[in-house]
Amino acid sequence: LTELKSPPQVFISMSGINRYGLHRPGEELSESSTVSSEGLLGEISAAWEEATEPASAAGIRTICLRTGVVLSKRGGALAKMRLPFLLGLGGPIGSGQQQMSWIALGDLVRLIRWVVETPSIRGPLNAVAPAPVTQSAFAKAYGKHLGRPTFFPTPAFMVGLLFGQMGRETILSDLAVRPTKALAGGFKFEAAAIGEGLKLG
Repeated sequence: LTELKSPPQVFISMSGINRYGLHRPGEELSESSTVSSEGLLGEISAAWEEATEPASAAGIRTICLRTGVVLSKRGGALAKMRLPFLLGLGGPIGSGQQQMSWIALGDLVRLIRWVVETPSIRGPLNAVAPAPVTQSAFAKAYGKHLGRPTFFPTPAFMVGLLFGQMGRETILSDLAVRPTKALAGGFKFEAAAIGEGLKLG
């Protein structure tokens, strides 16, 4: 991009909230929080963001989206959780106390478009809904959404079997991430609460 005669005005890179590490209990994380390369996803997110530095140095407006768990009925985490929950086997995942930072697919698409159209936005940007939830609260909300009970907890080892290392580093991570820059810039989330996210995702 930097070698083009007419480089683009904006470059959007997408990594993840694991740029902040895996477990930050009790912390509220914003774009100004310290970062980490802990875990596989942390290493990938760090390398992905570092790879954008030449574009930024060349004057291209560069944004690094740090995305949480994307909620969509079409696939991803919800698709794999749907059957156990429909069978009445859904429940808190792991300890149930870890914070889950998420965003509805529709809001993610709208946020990307907003970033393109908002010249003041550059650098890291947390692509998450304003209200992270505990895994226990998520399970209750998803059970209510599907009209199913959520009595049975999902042990941590089952997350590894269903989702592998990706699941262990996303679903079992404990990161309460806030979209500080997006909110300050005036972006409006259509799905700000988990119930809305499950409905609109």
